[in-house]
Amino acid sequence: MEAEERAEEKAALFFKLVKYSSCCVQFPTIKCVVYSCVQHRITTVFGSIFLQATQNMWSVAFASRLTRPTRTLSVHQRLASTTIEEADDLFHRGYYDEASTQYNTLYEEQPSNSLALAGKAVTLCYVPGKGADAEGLAQKAVAMAGPARVNAAVLVKQAHVQREIGKADVAVKTLDQAREYIAGDWQLDYEYGRSYHNNWARYGPAILSFNASLATHPQNTLALYWRGSALHWSERGDGFTWLSDESIANDARVDYFRGLKAWKQENYKEALSHFNTARYGRVLGNVSELESWKGEVYLKLGQIEDAHAAFDAALAINPADALSMHGKGDALTKLGKADEAKTWYIKALETDRLYHRSDYFRPKKPIMRC
Repeated sequence: MEAEERAEEKAALFFKLVKYSSCCVQFPTIKCVVYSCVQHRITTVFGSIFLQATQNMWSVAFASRLTRPTRTLSVHQRLASTTIEEADDLFHRGYYDEASTQYNTLYEEQPSNSLALAGKAVTLCYVPGKGADAEGLAQKAVAMAGPARVNAAVLVKQAHVQREIGKADVAVKTLDQAREYIAGDWQLDYEYGRSYHNNWARYGPAILSFNASLATHPQNTLALYWRGSALHWSERGDGFTWLSDESIANDARVDYFRGLKAWKQENYKEALSHFNTARYGRVLGNVSELESWKGEVYLKLGQIEDAHAAFDAALAINPADALSMHGKGDALTKLGKADEAKTWYIKALETDRLYHRSDYFRPKKPIMRC
């Protein structure tokens, strides 16, 4: 009885702490778990739940969130915030054209709207050869926004552009600056997760960051994908369970994801059918993904010439696609052109030495013997 009373007391105190913190940051899941513990006196499992809740809270920089000032939006930004939020949501669910149209329209109507301009930069950075233009737009948006206290959300978009054009270290510094004012933002948490995953292969912090993003914006399909990748590479769980019909139903890439699911189940003909009808790929931020995946499926089906043509099509869209370089090497190997294949393996390594971990559905090991 004494141990039970102590556990109840700890639970009550912890709940008060969470309740107090909710004025600064939302932790609905943790509050619900602890509240259930207190109300229903579930002391037998309280220890593990308490540990999990504590870990989740502090791992997402809970202490810093209590002391950070909240961001202040200008009048025109408050009026347009719904439109920006809608565009951001469209982008993360794969509706790139619609998001781009919304950013462009809003910027035309309000040329001083730095968030709309930053959104234009984000969509532009995925167009091959437009990285420098996107970076310039992002810099202009930051200059328009003024101090980070006024609109740190613009910095988050700038960091997104910086990461996508290969300036990962600069992007992290930009995120750190933004965190001073909007800690807990779902896009900020997502960008940190991508940095942890792609730049440093620190999968534990990446998983926590993606969890934090999904806690406040569960329809972020990109966060689901990259959390799955982090779980897979860290061997902390099944990275493919998120591929349910419910998770992908509202995403523009639904056929693409169904193709990935069929690939994982080794249903290659079904996978090819989905890829042929898919509207978009671009989970990796790569407009050549869809053609590249067709090449992978053709290899599995033994249609080597078609595979080679598909990889060529992917590289025509994006000459820096290391996965397609490797895929072309695989096709050339099967065509008996070993020397030419070796050249493409080397190009893949020179382009991105970690490319084999950029897509966990088709992991490839670097050909170090080259």
